[in-house]
Amino acid sequence: MLKNRNQEVEEVKTQVFLAFKLAGEVFAANVSCVVNILEMVPITPVPMSPVYMKGVLNQRGSVLPVVDARAKLSLPIGENTKDTCIIVLSVKVDDEMVEVGAIADAVSEVIEMPEADVLPPVALGSVFDSKYIKGMLKHNGQFVTILDIDLLFAIEKEDSFEFESK
Repeated sequence: MLKNRNQEVEEVKTQVFLAFKLAGEVFAANVSCVVNILEMVPITPVPMSPVYMKGVLNQRGSVLPVVDARAKLSLPIGENTKDTCIIVLSVKVDDEMVEVGAIADAVSEVIEMPEADVLPPVALGSVFDSKYIKGMLKHNGQFVTILDIDLLFAIEKEDSFEFESK
């Protein structure tokens, strides 16, 4: 806290987000999850993978899985443009940090907001599954959906494939 003569000034806690577009909507991820932003490059497909798993690419000698964020969120998938990019994210999966690439239509900006301005996710009961949403914020006159990156990009049990040995 900072003191200003006879009064105390409360320190305002802020959060910083990377805003990006998916199917015309604005989403955000906490910048602490963002490792890098890459131009769109050819991706090697992986056979028998879920529809949202676009494949892998080589990033500095490591294999980087690449997920189409639009498909993962059941949004319409459009054509790639000059603004289409891959956001490299650090994701916690089974208590381990791994990197995953997320295809986005465009990166918009970095948004710094006071923690108090982050709104809770929309609750519509069983009609709308908000498990991938951490919260909402109002920025430049529009709502921005804050994604739970760890949940969104973790491979779910129904997505894994098990083969019987014969």
